[in-house]
Amino acid sequence: MLRNILACCALAPVLLACAPFGQSDIQAMSPQQASLVDTTCMRVMGLQQGQYQFALCRESLANTLAARKDDQDMAAAYKDCRQRGLADGTAAFSTCMLQSHATASAPQAVPKAVEVAYNGEPGTEPGKSFFSIPPHVQFQRERYACAQLGLLPGSGLFGHCVANLQTAMLPTSD
Repeated sequence: MLRNILACCALAPVLLACAPFGQSDIQAMSPQQASLVDTTCMRVMGLQQGQYQFALCRESLANTLAARKDDQDMAAAYKDCRQRGLADGTAAFSTCMLQSHATASAPQAVPKAVEVAYNGEPGTEPGKSFFSIPPHVQFQRERYACAQLGLLPGSGLFGHCVANLQTAMLPTSD
């Protein structure tokens, strides 16, 4: 009991800090991304639309997609500024990064639809509700959900995605 209270106290600032970004990340998704996220929450995670946890799953994956795009934009900005011959660590380089990142963050064409590659992988007990499977199987589903976003296992963003889903799926006391 004390452990749960301490965990909630430790997570509260993190969750509150992320809260304002969740809705805007969901609204910023393309229809194809929204479909991918919804399908992943249903087919991979075993959640149903209308469930509170479905909304949390959706928000978590939307935040991950936004972070992925931001990472890609920053990498492109870095490459662009290096190609201009600017030295890393200078004011000119940092200014270039800000300008390039702002341009990369502008609305772009809607990407192609992404297919869900999950086929009820072994060890995930497909067809069962997320809440009727043991914790180690829940963890596998969380990992497969992050893989559906195209994240590489072992990468920082993949680990962040899994951790966010785990936090989102923590039981609530009503």
